Amino acid sequence: MNTVDYIQNHPQPSTSLDHSSIQLLRGNICFFLDFIETYSSHGHGGINETVDDLVNQIAAAAHVAEDAFESHAISQFRDGGDSLDLHKVIVAMDLLRDKTLKVKEERGLKHHQPTPNSSKPPISGETIMVGFDDNLTQLLDVLTGNESSRQIISIVGMAGIGLLSHLKELTSNIELVANERDEYRLGEQLYKTLVGRRYLVVLDDMWSVEVWDKIKFYFPDDGNGSRLVFTTRFSDLAVYCSSVCVEMNLLNEYECWELLCVRVFGHEDCPVELELIGREIAAMCKGLPLSVTVIGGLLQKSAKTVEYWQDVLVNIRSVLSSGEGDHCLNVLYSGYTHLPAHLKPCFLYMGTFKEDSEIQVSQLTRLLVAEGFLKPEGNRVLEEVAEDYLKNLVDRNLVVVGKLHKNGKIRSVQIHDLVRDLCISIAEKEKFCPDGRVWFTSKDSCVEDVLQKCKLRFFAYNTLSLNSLFVLPSSISLLWNLQTLIIGGIGYCLVNAPVEIWNMSQLRHVVCNNIHLPDPPPSDGGDGFCILRNLQTLVGVVNFRWSEEACKRVPNVKKLHVRFHDSFAGYEDCLYLVYLQNLRCLHMLESLKIQFPFCILQYPMDLLSKRLSFPTCLNKLHLINCSLTRVDLATIGSLPHLQVVELEHISVLGGKWSAVAGDFPSLKCLRINSCDLVYWGVEASAFRVLERLVVEDLWQLKEIPAEMGKIYTLKLIYLHHCSESAAISAMEIKKEQESFGNDDLLIQVNISFYSSYGFLVRAKEEGLPIDVMRYRPF
Repeated sequence: MNTVDYIQNHPQPSTSLDHSSIQLLRGNICFFLDFIETYSSHGHGGINETVDDLVNQIAAAAHVAEDAFESHAISQFRDGGDSLDLHKVIVAMDLLRDKTLKVKEERGLKHHQPTPNSSKPPISGETIMVGFDDNLTQLLDVLTGNESSRQIISIVGMAGIGLLSHLKELTSNIELVANERDEYRLGEQLYKTLVGRRYLVVLDDMWSVEVWDKIKFYFPDDGNGSRLVFTTRFSDLAVYCSSVCVEMNLLNEYECWELLCVRVFGHEDCPVELELIGREIAAMCKGLPLSVTVIGGLLQKSAKTVEYWQDVLVNIRSVLSSGEGDHCLNVLYSGYTHLPAHLKPCFLYMGTFKEDSEIQVSQLTRLLVAEGFLKPEGNRVLEEVAEDYLKNLVDRNLVVVGKLHKNGKIRSVQIHDLVRDLCISIAEKEKFCPDGRVWFTSKDSCVEDVLQKCKLRFFAYNTLSLNSLFVLPSSISLLWNLQTLIIGGIGYCLVNAPVEIWNMSQLRHVVCNNIHLPDPPPSDGGDGFCILRNLQTLVGVVNFRWSEEACKRVPNVKKLHVRFHDSFAGYEDCLYLVYLQNLRCLHMLESLKIQFPFCILQYPMDLLSKRLSFPTCLNKLHLINCSLTRVDLATIGSLPHLQVVELEHISVLGGKWSAVAGDFPSLKCLRINSCDLVYWGVEASAFRVLERLVVEDLWQLKEIPAEMGKIYTLKLIYLHHCSESAAISAMEIKKEQESFGNDDLLIQVNISFYSSYGFLVRAKEEGLPIDVMRYRPF
């Protein structure tokens, strides 16, 4: 349906689609979606072969219909082909609809609903706890605390993370017998069993808020110190249901090795000849206790020789996915079967990334949009929907957060090797295969071939030349449905774009090292032609004249990175920068990076100050190579939504900056690099929510403003190559904060090797806390 919408709303292909046929098709697609989502919500995956086969048939029919639409659009776009005949597509859909209705009537509510924890691990013997001492202590503190009211504690983490076995030792089973459909009687029986008694109840593998809302009334709170513990893979469920949340993380390599040794050798030491290869085996388990336990069980029962252990190391992935490791995949598979239908393709797509890769969220969301996996939600842009899908996978502990942006948003994610294997296995079984809309290449010869792939939506080209000029042909506009264009290289790469790029109305993201955009052609008065309404990201634009007309052509851009090279050598050339004031017209702009020519620093200080103007929606600003007056800094400080500011190679008029009350009301991260700032003053309530302050190469700065010590959200002050007096002032702030009982502020100081000895002596004499790194390579 996304493809149909693209074609119907596209300003270029003159498509002729029969309205009544489209409505019939929409009706069938909505019916199939409802059927798939209903059965997906009951976790049928792999259990009911009839339903699985039917779902595969539906997917195949949808692909056939989609290919028909795209082929028709391409034909119309190139040579004005015949109108599209949907009769065969609709007949096939109708037959499938009849078959689906028959399946629904036959099965009704009898389809199987698997129990997530129905499969028990083939592991016996002594319960082992490694690496979770702090978690266990936190849990026991709550369980044995003096709080008389009922306490609800959640344990949340990835499947196979462990800890539940220790709780089982503390409990005894209460046998409840009732018809599984008679939820009320079962709940009533449970309530009568518990009321008036001091109880500890452990619920294993809680899956939904709806289930909790149904059963929570059956656990009485009699003020006698009762405790209710549940494990879950869902972070949002844990926050919703419990007052205390114990978060379980993966083990580090040392803890994995310790657990493996205990599992294989018990209380004996590992033989010296097996230790090196054993540590490699433990590292290959990637921190998941379940994997370590399964491999340990295999090694414990087998020959303890270097040759055998070497064989296990080489084949560890196959061991974990078959035979001894069946339980691993079964536990993880239950997480897939309980995914809503709209999340399943997004999860399976994670298996297409390389093992151990750090997946950038920005690229992942663009790929999910290009592949057509997302269900539109009103007027929301699809990238926001993709971020919600990804967050849902993170909350379910199927995907792990890697790095964060300076504003706290997720920058990258990772996927455990076993989970990736699961994705690949399911994708092969369900014939899940992305449909050729994405193309990565580093071969120059492939670029022309790409132009023949008219259904392409994502194109990434990485040149291997150190310095190159890449000329995009005018035929690039034949890619009528292209959404993402990425061109980069290992050296300086300049992309010359043709004027036809302004006709590519589906473009959403253009990311290049350097791209020269031509001025947009004059408006022809048509409806939407030459206006890139979908464009959200434009990175690497070089020496572009941002006229008011140009800004109107990209009205919804959210991320914009522009640079002006030193070819703008003279004063008159710098006057072109006056066009930057038109950027205030970009009312959706959230992230702006401007790199000015270095030569601009030698011109009068008021040259740029009259031209700095920003949209109020901006939340990230990065300026490089420019002179700023107090007025400029006040203008930046007045932006209400600004969360991240980076000032690099900056000259400040008079070397003074005074931030007044109310400046930077939303700023979380401030980075200043290579600046001639000498005196910096901050009034109370400026930077009131600042969390990170990074000051680099400010040799002339006398001190960090003392008022920073009153910002209780501040978590880090990092100084690199600054004056000793500035470092001393930062540590004074730390000392003051500690006197108020705030131990969370971290001070990191990296000063010159030659001056550090005297500085350390002074710091020691004054009893100031310090974390000094003498040298940090770049």
